[in-house]
Amino acid sequence: MEYLKGLCSFLGSLDFKTIVDTLSSLAALIAIISVLIAWYKSARKALSIKQIVIHQTPEKFTYIIKIKNIKPYAVTIKDINCYKQKSFMVKKENNQKPKYSYGYQLNDMAFQSREEFTIQAGGLTEILISTNTKLNNIEQLIIDMDTSHGEQLIICKNIILAPMSATLVIGIVFNELYSSKFEAICNYYKLKVKYIFGRVFKKSLQEFKTGLLTVCSVSLRYTF
Repeated sequence: MEYLKGLCSFLGSLDFKTIVDTLSSLAALIAIISVLIAWYKSARKALSIKQIVIHQTPEKFTYIIKIKNIKPYAVTIKDINCYKQKSFMVKKENNQKPKYSYGYQLNDMAFQSREEFTIQAGGLTEILISTNTKLNNIEQLIIDMDTSHGEQLIICKNIILAPMSATLVIGIVFNELYSSKFEAICNYYKLKVKYIFGRVFKKSLQEFKTGLLTVCSVSLRYTF
């Protein structure tokens, strides 16, 4: 009650012009934020690559690309070029200023496909592409796609390497069905935060172990 009395007293001390100016400023701020959100949504890439699983055999590589369409309309992929890395070049000729350029080398190409794939609005699907080209030490893949809504360049670091004879086991640790969208979203973000913190902790622990082993190795070297 004391809080409400204080709030009423404060509002009563304000004149009409101050209240109108405050409300106008809030309305303008909300309008600006709404425009920025709309711009961000429209500027986002239509497609998002969630994961790439690579099955290996002595004869070929099979790439399974899990791709998501985040737009409210269908998007068609016309062709795909995938590279292991981007190359950077610095070149200087006689009596010429140096030149800097970047691009992709053929020996860094993982695969290419000219087959068309249509991803429906909000759809999540898997695209399978097989190739005889074998690459080693794959830490990331750069996907260059020509789509019905322009060119898209996506870097995917979520890569799983698995022999074709191996069975990829995916354990489901949480699977619940909700009638309330709000409750489902709350639980989704709670699990997502736990997942992110778990990965950060695991990475920090690994870096700590690596650093500790390095220090111990150096200490033993100087001891003996």
